[in-house]
Amino acid sequence: MTLGPVEVTKEAVVADIEDQVLLGLDVLAGGNGEQADIFLSKNVISLRGKEIPLVKEGKRLRKVTVAEDVTVPALSEVLVDVYVERHEADDYDQEANYVIEPAKGFSHTYPLIMAATLVNVNRALTCKVRVLNPFLSNVTLRHDADIGEAEKIEKCTGVIAAEENLEEEGNLAKIRRVQLNNVRAHSCSKALPVANENDVPPHLKTLFEQSTVNKTEEEKRVVAGLLVKFSDTFSKDE
Repeated sequence: MTLGPVEVTKEAVVADIEDQVLLGLDVLAGGNGEQADIFLSKNVISLRGKEIPLVKEGKRLRKVTVAEDVTVPALSEVLVDVYVERHEADDYDQEANYVIEPAKGFSHTYPLIMAATLVNVNRALTCKVRVLNPFLSNVTLRHDADIGEAEKIEKCTGVIAAEENLEEEGNLAKIRRVQLNNVRAHSCSKALPVANENDVPPHLKTLFEQSTVNKTEEEKRVVAGLLVKFSDTFSKDE
């Protein structure tokens, strides 16, 4: 068993249960002078001279605070540096992936919109979140302001793009576009089907009339063509 920075080898019976479990006395009491000490005042368990952080059960949300004063200009989107609350065990976590979302009351405190962001708390001292100001006046976020909550993601299967558009690395005050590989827009090369109004099946006459009010003759022929082509898709009776 790996308990934070401590590895313990014990004979155990494992049940096919996915829930969290409590450590028994065979681990906490131990033997050969390896008894564990629980310090609730520090939220740690001391075992073999090392401290194992105690994590409260529940949703395990981390506090997210602003790293330094930042002004979000009017009608702009800014990348804001934030601190995500850390625990000692994070240093040993190979997949420290968290989703940052706005804190409760964020939209009431600030006239801003914050996008949910996937971050790895071990990659840098701070993380970045996107904050949008859709209004006509600037908004300032002060240092250490509590703006978000981070929840750990047990498994990250992948991301669309690993980083932002390299051509806009220095652009922090405008919308930055994600650059995707092998994605191209394709225009429709086939012309839309056309037909005469007389070709529209009886059960679609009413739909044709409602859909072509104030339309040109050419547009009516296109609507008729679509209804004729997909006439079997529509119900003919109750």
